[in-house]
Amino acid sequence: IRTAEALIERVPASIALGMYECPFPYKRLLSPEIIKWALATERFFFIKDTCCDPNMLKERLSIVRGTQMKLFNANAQTLLYSLKEGAAGYSSVMANVHPELYAWLCTNFNTFPEVANHLQHVLCFTSFVESLSYPLIAKYYMRRQGVPIEIAIRARDGNDFSHYHVSVMDRLGELTKDE
Repeated sequence: IRTAEALIERVPASIALGMYECPFPYKRLLSPEIIKWALATERFFFIKDTCCDPNMLKERLSIVRGTQMKLFNANAQTLLYSLKEGAAGYSSVMANVHPELYAWLCTNFNTFPEVANHLQHVLCFTSFVESLSYPLIAKYYMRRQGVPIEIAIRARDGNDFSHYHVSVMDRLGELTKDE
Protein backbone atom coordinates (compact mmCIF):
# COMPACT_ATOMS: atom_id res chain seq x y z
CA ILE A 1 0.00 0.00 0.00
CA ARG A 2 2.84 2.41 0.82
CA THR A 3 4.42 1.79 -2.59
CA ALA A 4 1.09 2.30 -4.34
CA GLU A 5 0.50 5.53 -2.38
CA ALA A 6 3.88 6.83 -3.54
CA LEU A 7 2.93 6.01 -7.13
CA ILE A 8 -0.51 7.62 -6.82
CA GLU A 9 1.11 10.86 -5.62
CA ARG A 10 3.06 11.01 -8.89
CA VAL A 11 0.18 10.16 -11.24
CA PRO A 12 -2.18 13.01 -12.20
CA ALA A 13 -5.58 12.74 -10.50
CA SER A 14 -7.27 12.80 -13.91
CA ILE A 15 -5.85 9.35 -14.70
CA ALA A 16 -8.05 6.44 -13.63
CA LEU A 17 -6.17 3.48 -12.24
CA GLY A 18 -6.74 -0.25 -12.18
CA MET A 19 -5.27 -3.30 -10.52
CA TYR A 20 -4.26 -6.58 -12.11
CA GLU A 21 -3.52 -9.54 -9.91
CA CYS A 22 -0.40 -11.38 -10.93
CA PRO A 23 -1.42 -14.92 -11.94
CA PHE A 24 1.99 -16.11 -13.10
CA PRO A 25 4.78 -16.95 -12.31
CA TYR A 26 4.00 -16.14 -8.68
CA LYS A 27 0.31 -15.84 -7.97
CA ARG A 28 -0.35 -12.70 -5.94
CA LEU A 29 -3.92 -11.98 -4.89
CA LEU A 30 -5.40 -8.79 -3.52
CA SER A 31 -6.62 -9.01 0.05
CA PRO A 32 -10.01 -7.52 1.03
CA GLU A 33 -8.07 -4.85 2.92
CA ILE A 34 -6.17 -3.79 -0.19
CA ILE A 35 -9.37 -3.63 -2.23
CA LYS A 36 -10.99 -1.47 0.47
CA TRP A 37 -7.92 0.75 0.57
CA ALA A 38 -8.03 1.14 -3.22
CA LEU A 39 -11.70 2.11 -3.04
CA ALA A 40 -10.96 4.68 -0.35
CA THR A 41 -8.40 6.41 -2.58
CA GLU A 42 -11.16 7.02 -5.18
CA ARG A 43 -8.51 6.52 -7.89
CA PHE A 44 -9.09 2.88 -8.82
CA PHE A 45 -11.83 1.86 -11.24
CA PHE A 46 -10.81 -1.61 -12.43
CA ILE A 47 -9.74 -4.95 -10.99
CA LYS A 48 -8.62 -7.80 -13.21
CA ASP A 49 -9.41 -10.67 -10.88
CA THR A 50 -7.39 -13.88 -11.13
CA CYS A 51 -8.44 -15.60 -7.90
CA CYS A 52 -10.43 -18.40 -9.65
CA ASP A 53 -12.36 -18.96 -6.42
CA PRO A 54 -16.17 -18.52 -6.27
CA ASN A 55 -16.19 -17.66 -2.55
CA MET A 56 -13.45 -15.09 -2.94
CA LEU A 57 -15.18 -13.63 -6.00
CA LYS A 58 -18.42 -13.28 -4.06
CA GLU A 59 -16.62 -11.47 -1.22
CA ARG A 60 -14.78 -9.14 -3.58
CA LEU A 61 -17.94 -8.33 -5.51
CA SER A 62 -19.74 -7.49 -2.29
CA ILE A 63 -16.91 -5.07 -1.44
CA VAL A 64 -17.05 -3.22 -4.79
CA ARG A 65 -20.86 -3.34 -5.26
CA GLY A 66 -22.26 0.18 -5.61
CA THR A 67 -18.83 1.80 -6.03
CA GLN A 68 -16.91 3.16 -9.01
CA MET A 69 -14.75 0.04 -9.09
CA LYS A 70 -15.60 -2.71 -11.57
CA LEU A 71 -14.34 -6.26 -11.26
CA PHE A 72 -13.52 -8.15 -14.46
CA ASN A 73 -12.96 -11.88 -14.13
CA ALA A 74 -9.91 -13.39 -15.84
CA ASN A 75 -11.02 -16.99 -15.31
CA ALA A 76 -13.37 -18.67 -17.77
CA GLN A 77 -14.28 -21.46 -15.36
CA THR A 78 -15.89 -19.02 -12.90
CA LEU A 79 -17.10 -16.44 -15.43
CA LEU A 80 -20.84 -17.15 -15.46
CA TYR A 81 -20.91 -17.40 -11.67
CA SER A 82 -19.13 -14.06 -11.32
CA LEU A 83 -21.46 -12.36 -13.82
CA LYS A 84 -24.48 -13.54 -11.83
CA GLU A 85 -22.84 -12.13 -8.70
CA GLY A 86 -22.26 -8.73 -10.33
CA ALA A 87 -18.92 -8.86 -12.16
CA ALA A 88 -18.61 -6.26 -14.93
CA GLY A 89 -17.20 -8.64 -17.52
CA TYR A 90 -14.31 -10.78 -18.69
CA SER A 91 -10.68 -9.79 -19.16
CA SER A 92 -8.39 -12.64 -20.07
CA VAL A 93 -6.18 -14.01 -22.80
CA MET A 94 -8.88 -16.26 -24.28
CA ALA A 95 -10.73 -13.12 -25.38
CA ASN A 96 -8.00 -13.00 -28.05
CA VAL A 97 -9.24 -16.31 -29.43
CA HIS A 98 -13.03 -16.02 -29.50
CA PRO A 99 -14.03 -12.61 -28.11
CA GLU A 100 -17.51 -12.84 -29.62
CA LEU A 101 -18.38 -15.79 -27.35
CA TYR A 102 -17.25 -14.01 -24.19
CA ALA A 103 -19.00 -10.81 -25.27
CA TRP A 104 -22.22 -12.74 -25.90
CA LEU A 105 -22.06 -14.42 -22.50
CA CYS A 106 -21.37 -11.15 -20.67
CA THR A 107 -24.27 -9.45 -22.46
CA ASN A 108 -26.88 -12.22 -22.54
CA PHE A 109 -26.33 -14.43 -19.49
CA ASN A 110 -29.59 -13.25 -17.86
CA THR A 111 -31.68 -13.16 -21.04
CA PHE A 112 -30.87 -16.66 -22.26
CA PRO A 113 -29.84 -18.62 -19.14
CA GLU A 114 -29.92 -22.10 -20.72
CA VAL A 115 -27.74 -21.03 -23.66
CA ALA A 116 -25.47 -19.13 -21.26
CA ASN A 117 -25.06 -22.23 -19.12
CA HIS A 118 -24.15 -24.34 -22.18
CA LEU A 119 -21.72 -21.70 -23.42
CA GLN A 120 -20.14 -21.52 -19.95
CA HIS A 121 -19.40 -25.25 -20.17
CA VAL A 122 -17.85 -24.84 -23.64
CA LEU A 123 -15.72 -21.86 -22.55
CA CYS A 124 -14.65 -23.68 -19.40
CA PHE A 125 -13.02 -26.44 -21.39
CA THR A 126 -11.83 -24.44 -24.39
CA SER A 127 -9.92 -22.09 -22.10
CA PHE A 128 -7.48 -24.86 -21.23
CA VAL A 129 -5.78 -24.31 -24.61
CA GLU A 130 -4.28 -21.10 -23.21
CA SER A 131 -1.63 -23.30 -21.59
CA LEU A 132 -0.48 -24.39 -25.07
CA SER A 133 2.15 -21.83 -26.03
CA TYR A 134 0.10 -18.68 -25.54
CA PRO A 135 0.24 -16.15 -27.26
CA LEU A 136 1.32 -18.20 -30.29
CA ILE A 137 -1.98 -20.10 -30.27
CA ALA A 138 -3.97 -16.85 -30.19
CA LYS A 139 -1.99 -15.40 -33.08
CA TYR A 140 -2.55 -18.54 -35.10
CA TYR A 141 -6.27 -18.46 -34.31
CA MET A 142 -6.54 -14.78 -35.21
CA ARG A 143 -4.74 -15.41 -38.50
CA ARG A 144 -7.11 -18.32 -39.14
CA GLN A 145 -9.96 -15.80 -38.73
CA GLY A 146 -8.44 -13.48 -41.34
CA VAL A 147 -6.34 -11.12 -39.20
CA PRO A 148 -3.01 -10.51 -40.97
CA ILE A 149 -0.71 -11.36 -38.07
CA GLU A 150 2.65 -13.11 -37.85
CA ILE A 151 2.88 -16.17 -35.60
CA ALA A 152 5.96 -15.08 -33.70
CA ILE A 153 6.74 -13.70 -30.24
CA ARG A 154 9.80 -12.26 -28.53
CA ALA A 155 9.60 -14.42 -25.42
CA ARG A 156 9.78 -17.87 -27.01
CA ASP A 157 11.10 -19.69 -29.99
CA GLY A 158 8.48 -19.94 -32.73
CA ASN A 159 9.28 -23.65 -32.91
CA ASP A 160 7.21 -24.00 -29.72
CA PHE A 161 4.25 -23.83 -32.07
CA SER A 162 3.88 -27.26 -33.68
CA HIS A 163 1.48 -29.23 -35.85
CA TYR A 164 -0.11 -30.38 -32.60
CA HIS A 165 -0.96 -26.77 -31.71
CA VAL A 166 -2.38 -26.17 -35.19
CA SER A 167 -4.55 -29.26 -34.86
CA VAL A 168 -5.85 -28.26 -31.43
CA MET A 169 -6.64 -24.72 -32.52
CA ASP A 170 -8.32 -25.90 -35.72
CA ARG A 171 -10.49 -28.28 -33.69
CA LEU A 172 -11.28 -25.44 -31.28
CA GLY A 173 -12.42 -23.36 -34.24
CA GLU A 174 -14.71 -26.15 -35.39
CA LEU A 175 -16.09 -26.66 -31.88
CA THR A 176 -16.92 -23.01 -31.28
CA LYS A 177 -18.03 -21.89 -34.75
CA ASP A 178 -21.69 -22.74 -34.05
CA GLU A 179 -21.75 -21.49 -30.47
